[in-house]
Amino acid sequence: MLFDYYQNQMGFADEGEKATAKPLYDLSCKFMYQEAETLETRRQEFFDNFNTKE
Repeated sequence: MLFDYYQNQMGFADEGEKATAKPLYDLSCKFMYQEAETLETRRQEFFDNFNTKE
């Protein structure tokens, strides 16, 4: 499931304590977020492991 991938592999959280304004057509979408302090680290990890030769 896409939600599990975002949560387990990409480090997004869905704790319900944070929210954002969203348009009517997105009301059924779940809000997920990441802490800004971890974005650069996660970005570097992604590019370090993307398309690695085996």
